[in-house]
Amino acid sequence: MVNGMADEAFPTGGANARWVALMHPVRAAVWDRLVHGGGATSSTLASQLEMSTGLTSYHLRYLAKLDLVREDLNRGTRRERWWVAEPVVLQMDASAPDGTIKERAALTSHIAMAEMQRHLAYWSRAWRSDDPVEVAWRAASTSDQLVVELSLEQMRQLDDEIAQLVQKWQAAPAPKQGHGRRVQLTLRTYPLPDGELHA
Repeated sequence: MVNGMADEAFPTGGANARWVALMHPVRAAVWDRLVHGGGATSSTLASQLEMSTGLTSYHLRYLAKLDLVREDLNRGTRRERWWVAEPVVLQMDASAPDGTIKERAALTSHIAMAEMQRHLAYWSRAWRSDDPVEVAWRAASTSDQLVVELSLEQMRQLDDEIAQLVQKWQAAPAPKQGHGRRVQLTLRTYPLPDGELHA
């Protein structure tokens, strides 16, 4: 069961405002569910996360203030609002004072572990399926890891180029109804401790 108290003020911005918002376990759970489970109503989220509808609604409004989620006006009604996650890239500014080192580490660990669980669950399902459609999606899926030696400037340039490529596909026209799926893309670049990088 996920618990949380809605006792803080709504966010006012900041370099790491989105990260700070997701340091709250309830908001992290709500956002993660919308990102990887698709749109849902407040009552559906409350049921799945074992919370009250009022608490869920509060945190949805909080996340909406930071453009992490938005109301889906095409599916919502006066009685029941639908919410979807916004296609944003979470980036942490290590120089900003928001959040303690312990809090940042905990959030990073939570996001990484949740992503790894989804990754393993997908491949476990994919290898057992003989459905031609699933086989095609499996063939297009990747699970790659690469280590290269880069200078600090080269690493920054690589990150920028990948970000531009992702933005291109985020802006691409949506596929026809029934022909598309949400696709997980995870990027982690960081220097390894064994060896020196000369900037």
